[in-house]
Formats: sequence, structure tokens, C-alpha cells
Amino acid sequence: MATKTLEIDIGKIRGLIGRHVVYKGTEHVIVEVLDEAPALVLEARDTVIQADQHGEAHRRVPNTETVPILNSNGNEYSLAYLNINFLDE
Repeated sequence: MATKTLEIDIGKIRGLIGRHVVYKGTEHVIVEVLDEAPALVLEARDTVIQADQHGEAHRRVPNTETVPILNSNGNEYSLAYLNINFLDE
């Protein structure tokens, strides 16, 4: 029996760009939507130290997380997506 893929409106999902959310206890902003395997790219309000190609830390950059919208079967929202708390609804 084939599993039905959950249909999402990528245009509506793109409308989430710029929204403030809490994910894993940290405030983030949605900065991008990936179309292929639909996912949100979240940028944390705090920064982390980024190492260069030689492993030496030289600058602070925002931490990013990629959160899949659908589960691996594509038939339900992913648990990670469901755990996003939208702050400015």
C-alpha cells in the first residue's frame, strides 16, 4: 500500500520568511525556505565562533539550523517542524 504524500503550499511556506520562532529553546528568524525537500532555514539570534578551513576561529557568525517540514515518508509534518513555536502570529 503506497503512502500518500502530504501536499504543502510552498508559496505560503515562503511567507514565513522573516518570522521569529523559538526552536530548541533558542530564538531564531526564518531566513530561507528550501524547495526540493521542503525545509526552513533558521538563523539564531546569538552567534557562534566559526573556524576557517584550517580550524582556527576568527569570527562570530549566527548559528543556523535546517528544519525539514515533512517527515522522511513525506506523508506527515516532521516532529522538528511541529516543535517550532512561532512568536509573532
